[in-house]
Amino acid sequence: MIERLPTLKKWKRYGKGQKRSVNVIRILSGELLPQADTAKEDREANEDKDRATKVDIEPSKSKHIQEHVLDTTDALKHAIPNKLYEVMSPFFNGEGLYETIGALYRAKATIDPTIQAEDHPEYVEAFLSCIRRYKEGKVRNLQSYLYSAWNKVSRGIYLRRMADVY
Repeated sequence: MIERLPTLKKWKRYGKGQKRSVNVIRILSGELLPQADTAKEDREANEDKDRATKVDIEPSKSKHIQEHVLDTTDALKHAIPNKLYEVMSPFFNGEGLYETIGALYRAKATIDPTIQAEDHPEYVEAFLSCIRRYKEGKVRNLQSYLYSAWNKVSRGIYLRRMADVY
């Protein structure tokens, strides 16, 4: 009477490929069949559905891409300033370091993108104090806390620059 059709949705975000989405329900028309016939047809329909879904699913491209990606830690070592890398690398692996550097750059760019983080030791001091608070258990989300702290440091640097100009 009712047939569930599994559907797949392509997710373009972060190259995740395809994921199972909402099941479409189709109401079958026709007369009621005897119990034995419906069980046989259900098995056949399920086999057809399995074959159809196997044909419809495309292989994920992310596995192929991951084989050729360099280690994030090595790439970041050469991509970010040495001062920042030396301070942050003991606390994070490649992915965490990438997220943390991204939070730093976003925080300072919202105030003034021309600020060079490696020229101001306040960023390192704010980072170390945030790590200390995180280890004490006073901070739940480290990346958000770092973003807020670095944003505040950037505002202070920006205001000092403006005071020096006038």
